[in-house]
Amino acid sequence: MTIRQYFAKIAGKYKSGITSGQSFREDLKILIEDCAPDVSVIENPAKSACTSPDCIITKRNVPVGYLVIFHIDKPLDSQGDQKALDLLKRSLSNLMLTNHLEFHLYRDGIFVSSASIAEVKNGEVISRPGDHPSVEILIKGFSSYHRVAINAAFMLSRALAREAQLLASVIERSIIQDEKKRKNQHYKPFKLTLKEQLTDISIVLKNDISAKELADIYAQTISFGMFAARLYGGSALAEFSRQNAYELIPSSYSFLKKLFQYLAGEDLDDRLIWIINELSYLFRTMDLAAFMGNFSESARQSNPVIHFYKDFLDEYNPTLLKERGEIIADEPLVRFMIQAVSDCRSSIQSGSTDHDF
Repeated sequence: MTIRQYFAKIAGKYKSGITSGQSFREDLKILIEDCAPDVSVIENPAKSACTSPDCIITKRNVPVGYLVIFHIDKPLDSQGDQKALDLLKRSLSNLMLTNHLEFHLYRDGIFVSSASIAEVKNGEVISRPGDHPSVEILIKGFSSYHRVAINAAFMLSRALAREAQLLASVIERSIIQDEKKRKNQHYKPFKLTLKEQLTDISIVLKNDISAKELADIYAQTISFGMFAARLYGGSALAEFSRQNAYELIPSSYSFLKKLFQYLAGEDLDDRLIWIINELSYLFRTMDLAAFMGNFSESARQSNPVIHFYKDFLDEYNPTLLKERGEIIADEPLVRFMIQAVSDCRSSIQSGSTDHDF
């Protein structure tokens, strides 16, 4: 489908009285896949949830970008929950916003460029043929994005903190969404709510914990557990996913093992799947040997893991770092991380890639 053909379809539907975004979505999918034949546009099962993109752009089953879609008859800048959008922009490395006519591209929270096919004026979609080539270039650039390799601790702490913030938001808003549904007397749940599923894993012992506190605890635990699993995988690990993250975590760390069994399984809440996958793809970009060398050499204290965790907290939530101070060194998860880094460093130095857990 060419840009001209896409415009004709959109304008024709709009003229007939169709204005809902869903009716235009298939045309947009075809346009993107025709502009960039090596990618697929996948509907996000969590698109109705808060702080989630509508579509995931994949190449060979690996996400390369995310798409958020708004109503066609309003300017793009005037739509959406700005707080949620700002979080998506800074957390996802390649994000495009569109109302089917305008396209705005963001990389790591920074606005890159925009282009427009047409505008709605006096109840009619008016084409901008001179801008059509710019739209095609923008879509091709968006679809051909390559993640920057992570080879230093400061790069990972920043990227991991941003994705952990997004994960915490998804968990918190999903819990609140469930609680609102539960208040509806006609609502009949067919499975446990997300809060019930997470509480059942028993990492959190308090029953009266708020959605925000619960989300914060799990976002940090999942992020650092994923990091630890990646370290245990070693530099020879060909692929990394939420499924083999579970396999890589030693059984001796039972609370993490149980959590990652849930993350790897079929019962994982649909609203979490995309962000857990995104988190695992972040670790695919690691040059582990280079990272470990820089990780140890750049540490400003004897234990690089404690230093890394403090850097992570400073990016994730500076208030937490100030409140918790030096006590983080005694946390079970951090102690686990210390051992994981030590084992990984020994494995890399010896050239071994096999682990006996």
